[in-house]
Amino acid sequence: LAFVCVCTKDCDTSYPPSRHISGGATWFWLHRLAQIVAVGLTILGFTLIVVAEEDAGNKHFHFDHAKIGLTVMIMAVFQPVF
Repeated sequence: LAFVCVCTKDCDTSYPPSRHISGGATWFWLHRLAQIVAVGLTILGFTLIVVAEEDAGNKHFHFDHAKIGLTVMIMAVFQPVF
């Protein structure tokens, strides 16, 4: 928050943040954009892995690492929603 505050000169930390970017808290909009990008890249990476494993003829989520990855994927997608 301090980094965004210094960079944008917008230190309004009131909650809930304003819904209007022109008059609202810039840090909230930057945070929201970062969350959207992170979730999008997570979904893309997960999709690529599942497709690659399927093409290789491997079973989905058969070993512990894959099960943990699925759990993390589910939590990453739902975290910004809730």
